[in-house]
Amino acid sequence: AALYERALASPSAPALAAKNLAWLLATTGDLSLRDGPTAVRWAEYYANTVGTDRFDALETLAAARAQVGDFTNAVALQAAAIDKAPEAQRERMRTHLEQYRRQMPYRE
Repeated sequence: AALYERALASPSAPALAAKNLAWLLATTGDLSLRDGPTAVRWAEYYANTVGTDRFDALETLAAARAQVGDFTNAVALQAAAIDKAPEAQRERMRTHLEQYRRQMPYRE
């Protein structure tokens, strides 16, 4: 997390660092690292930077929204991500969608 934060503090912050930090903060099993509001902020930054036509941006934002208990948006975002994802990714992503429908955030 510290490495991603350092990268994002630079003037030429790589968007991928925002995505990776958001995913980590939203999905980690380590309670000391989990931070839903910050995950949402970085996931939104990533989605705004790369565009919401990318499945990975939508999936990251869905995981962050689920972490803060916003399951309605998490379900909608994950469903949209599945529609845009390559076929090889969809089964794994459907598992996350079912968790969000059961109001359970995804954990790694």
